Amino acid sequence: MSTLLPDLISGVVDYTVLEISAAVPLVKSGKLRALPVSSPARVPVIADVPTLAEAGMPGATLTGWVGLAAPAGTPPAVVDKLAQAALEFFDSPEAAAHFAQRGTTPYALGPKAFDGALANDQAQWKRVIALAGIQAE
Repeated sequence: MSTLLPDLISGVVDYTVLEISAAVPLVKSGKLRALPVSSPARVPVIADVPTLAEAGMPGATLTGWVGLAAPAGTPPAVVDKLAQAALEFFDSPEAAAHFAQRGTTPYALGPKAFDGALANDQAQWKRVIALAGIQAE
């Protein structure tokens, strides 16, 4: 287990970037103080926390996502069935409440759209790495 959160809460680490669903409960409990969020808009469950743009850094956004994957070679019918079940869940009021409470928003995609989103992310980060001159060591 990572020691990041205990070290952050205890003051060993001064600040970090956290995935919003990990940060929200700690901010709401008073264990952490939120700095600006990196999303394009404020997070409703912690609406008093400004965005990076509002804090003077326009264009600085970073959002995360979580996806479902199956092993290579999984039959398309199985992938379709799993995808349909996931999409139905994400469309439910229970899922909306669950994610809203954690400061996240479901962005449900089917398999083809998810493949496209992965390709777009890879291309974006490839450009960022090239612009920053980052090299593997």
